[in-house]
Amino acid sequence: MVTPHTDPALVARARAQGLYCAVGCMTASEAFAALNAGADVLKIFPAAPLGPAYISALRSVLPRALSLFAVGGIRPDNLADYLRAGCAGAGLGGELYRPGQTPQQTREKANAFAAALQAIQA
Repeated sequence: MVTPHTDPALVARARAQGLYCAVGCMTASEAFAALNAGADVLKIFPAAPLGPAYISALRSVLPRALSLFAVGGIRPDNLADYLRAGCAGAGLGGELYRPGQTPQQTREKANAFAAALQAIQA
């Protein structure tokens, strides 16, 4: 289950049904509420206005084994910054696809993200 927000009751119910939960949060309080409810991973949203320094600070108080994903405003040119700050990955939305764009535009954007990731891994 993927949520854009932290709703502990929803997370607890989903976990009771055996669902894997990727829970959206912004603050440390929301992050710990999501974890206490049983979240498997956290999606930090919106990541871009908060920036990699915020991710790094939040990462310092969260369990090491927990995977964080940056979502919201992640672009090929800032992906590496979020990974260095402690994110395991990123969620792509409007930076990958906008209503009305052509399949070719989507392909070009996807290729730019793939190239950015390959450069990081090299």
